[in-house]
Amino acid sequence: MTDGETFEEATDTVVGFLSDFAGEVEPYDLESSDDKPRQRLVHVEEPVGPDYTVVATEGERFFRLQATYRLWRDVAESLSETDIDEYAPPTVDDSHPVQSVVPGVERFDDSRQRRFAAAVEVLDALPHESRRNLILQLTAVFTRAGLKHSVGAVREGSGITEFSVYHRLFPYEDDFSISRLSDTVECVRMAAHMGELLLKYTFNLPVDISGSGSGDVTDPGGLPARATRTVDAGEAGEPLNETDSE
Repeated sequence: MTDGETFEEATDTVVGFLSDFAGEVEPYDLESSDDKPRQRLVHVEEPVGPDYTVVATEGERFFRLQATYRLWRDVAESLSETDIDEYAPPTVDDSHPVQSVVPGVERFDDSRQRRFAAAVEVLDALPHESRRNLILQLTAVFTRAGLKHSVGAVREGSGITEFSVYHRLFPYEDDFSISRLSDTVECVRMAAHMGELLLKYTFNLPVDISGSGSGDVTDPGGLPARATRTVDAGEAGEPLNETDSE
């Protein structure tokens, strides 16, 4: 276990290293309580390729470095008004699965809520066998990189909405260094980029070959035709919301 002072020092060390090779960054504290340990986050936005976050939890011997790709967001932005009318209900109520996929969806206006709901419906319409193959391909990408990962779904046993890849950092160890941190950052970002490309090509989303998720579009993309989702007898009990690999 670590005390508060050591925790602060370890966080400051990571922030200092990140600032040296990724530009100036600042940690921010999440709310804590008696039954919830203190956490500090350091988010790094990169000009090209995936952004990433360091999650530091007081009392743990390691920090977590992670990158997340939210497929639902890119699908939503790619939809035309015709697509939205086809996939989304006229009104998005509390029972729609978008409520569990998009954080704070109720804060958006009706048109944005319908856009997000349509994206969730598109992802949920992916046939079971296609979804299974995607999970296997993502797992292969992340396992080869030696990373843990988690996969978000519309609901248990349903369409993929996002993924996170992560690796542990040990800033309390004597051999922790800027080069070790840099290597870990690049490993996580490269795996996230490969996973993002896999999903974008699967859903015919625009892809920037330079590696930036928000740069110039070099592939025009376009959504696949609407699929008829089939459910087999074993699908309902297949847990796909969390998938970890060493």
